[in-house]
Amino acid sequence: MADETRRARLGRLEWLLLFVIVLGGFALRVAAFQDVPPGVIHDEVRNWLNVQLIYQGDLRALYPYGGGRECFYLLIKALSFRRLDDNLLAASLPSIACSTLGIPISISLGRR
Repeated sequence: MADETRRARLGRLEWLLLFVIVLGGFALRVAAFQDVPPGVIHDEVRNWLNVQLIYQGDLRALYPYGGGRECFYLLIKALSFRRLDDNLLAASLPSIACSTLGIPISISLGRR
């Protein structure tokens, strides 16, 4: 049992490697986020239209624009738009945060 617990814990080198991987993923995600892809793409417009439905009080599990978008991500996006106004940073911030959090979550699941 003690050997299993010892194996489940991360050592200092593993923590450092995890930090470097997450930081690298974050850096790649935010590098030129305003320029790549150029302009606003159709997915961002569909998410914005769905967020407008949320602002009107229309809460549902799936939103129509984009072929049935899930509600949780759009609620995060609505909060981002509410706090930062309608701009490219507010549109990109939730995906930057979710993709950055996805790295350690994926590594944790992979270890299990």
